[in-house]
Amino acid sequence: MFFQTFRVKKKVFKIYSQDPNHRKIVLGIYRDLLRKSAKFQDNVISTFLKNWIRERFRFNSTFNNKAVLQSAINLALKTQISLRNALSSSQKDLVFISDLAYGRQGRLKYIIDRIKTYNNPRKLCRFIKDTRPADSIQKYPQSYYAIPFDQRIFQIPEQLLNVSPRPKLHLGRSLDAKGSPFRKFLVTSSSGIKFYRYKGITQPHWISTLIKNLSLQKALYTEKMQYYQDAYFHMKQEEKFLEKLGVSDTGYCESIKSTIDIYSKRINHISNYSIGKK
Repeated sequence: MFFQTFRVKKKVFKIYSQDPNHRKIVLGIYRDLLRKSAKFQDNVISTFLKNWIRERFRFNSTFNNKAVLQSAINLALKTQISLRNALSSSQKDLVFISDLAYGRQGRLKYIIDRIKTYNNPRKLCRFIKDTRPADSIQKYPQSYYAIPFDQRIFQIPEQLLNVSPRPKLHLGRSLDAKGSPFRKFLVTSSSGIKFYRYKGITQPHWISTLIKNLSLQKALYTEKMQYYQDAYFHMKQEEKFLEKLGVSDTGYCESIKSTIDIYSKRINHISNYSIGKK
């Protein structure tokens, strides 16, 4: 009973990536990949492998889904086998890795193609400073995580390096911010309703309700006016047709036109409606 009451509870890891057993496996693969990448005689390939191994392991370190983490581990194990075969004089794996490092295929080839077609004289191409994918840049935007473009694999044109960016305009604080806290502004809504808003004071609820009701009324009147305008057009066509047949049946268009004028006046009244005084 004593041992059941005071038994030591095992620590439960809520984050799977922080499990010691999982971290032991991942760090073992990570160190082995870095050691193998340092054994390549070509400095371009060695630097490429070192940068991207670090980047991928850092990006996947915060995931907590077991399936996603396991797929990343499987990809790292395949990379481990490819590096081992390349170091053991496997021509196929060595050519594949060198093509990736020198931009003959993969992401660096895509970046080189983008640099070749880039023609903005006022802005530096972002791939020159950082070749990482957009999701990785968004996750780790700090400059010390960036992987700059290696100019040993492709010479960047001079006009892309000598970029003169536009100077930043320091306008200071806006006039609205410099004014007194209770300044009055004339605001016009999308329906054309004019009302005053005071800086530093919450707008009263009755003004918001009035603006909403007037906007709904204007939308309703506009819809009805469009309906009667279509009816007026068709009635006009019908009167012309009956006139050709020798039938005189008029008077309907005038009634419809008077209804259209009523709705038009109501819409203009709402559009020119002003709440409050100066």
